[in-house]
Amino acid sequence: MSSLITLDLSEFDKDTQGKLNYFAKAIGKALATGCASFIEVGEQLYEARELLVEQGRESSFEAYVESYTALSRATAYRYIGIYEAFGDTPDCLQYIDQPALTLLSKASTPEAALREAIRVATKKTYVRADDAKTIIAKHTLEGEAAKAVRSPSFGKLSAEAKTAIVSGKVDVTPDNVKQMSKLTKMEQRNVVKKAVAGVPIEQAIETAVDAAELKEEAAEAEDDSGSKDDAVVVAPAHVRSAFAMEMWKQFPSDLKAMLRQIKKTAGRTSGSWFDLAVVTEKFEAAIDAIEKAAPYIVCPACEGKKCNECRNSGFMPKEEYDAYVARTGD
Repeated sequence: MSSLITLDLSEFDKDTQGKLNYFAKAIGKALATGCASFIEVGEQLYEARELLVEQGRESSFEAYVESYTALSRATAYRYIGIYEAFGDTPDCLQYIDQPALTLLSKASTPEAALREAIRVATKKTYVRADDAKTIIAKHTLEGEAAKAVRSPSFGKLSAEAKTAIVSGKVDVTPDNVKQMSKLTKMEQRNVVKKAVAGVPIEQAIETAVDAAELKEEAAEAEDDSGSKDDAVVVAPAHVRSAFAMEMWKQFPSDLKAMLRQIKKTAGRTSGSWFDLAVVTEKFEAAIDAIEKAAPYIVCPACEGKKCNECRNSGFMPKEEYDAYVARTGD
């Protein structure tokens, strides 16, 4: 292995040379075995380092690693960390994957987190990287975030949501976690994405909840619309695209969430120049305008081919469709 640092064992007495050579050969053999080799490799590296400390040559350890093993310095220290953490409980290692071992064996990992991971693995339950991050977070986060990670609902979150929370990218409360656990994985990802971008977590969750409710309402309306399904299937591509646009559901939901947030904070931060009534009126008008413009049915007059009845759009919003039926009897 090429290295910028080398070590000549002839600088040591025969006994020390023999031991250092033995450790290097044992490390090479252990690396060819299974999961149990983590402990053996770590133990041999640990012993080699201790021997060099006794010889007053602790600073030569990294040169020894790069000259006589197939490991990098960083990897060698990880193995030593694993040995120091799990040397007394080697059997549980088969239930802890390598990324999790690396996380748990870091010097910064709290002792309580390490003990919890060992307890889990001893029960023959697998501990993977995401599990290790959660366990470590339980013992490092403080306040509401710590309570959130320990809450029963945390286990129902998507891996992406868990990672964002335990890494501190998203600050949450137990109530936030409970609300998020009721969302789909995709909805949870959208919440996390918005929260990481700076949107208050409460607002991001409210937006997702509103969107989910609108989706349910749309599904119910579609079930009640009779032949509407058939019309949508045979409609021209530009009409199908109009029905598929997310803005009809997402924009009103986002605006409602923003308005709620404004109302919550207006009294504390608005000052005398801010007219909440005017802002509320404008927001509600925008929401109403979008909702009233949303496609409801393929234009019955032209079957989506565009005509004056549908303003050359190929579809009609609900109010326009109701007016058309009342006027024509169709």
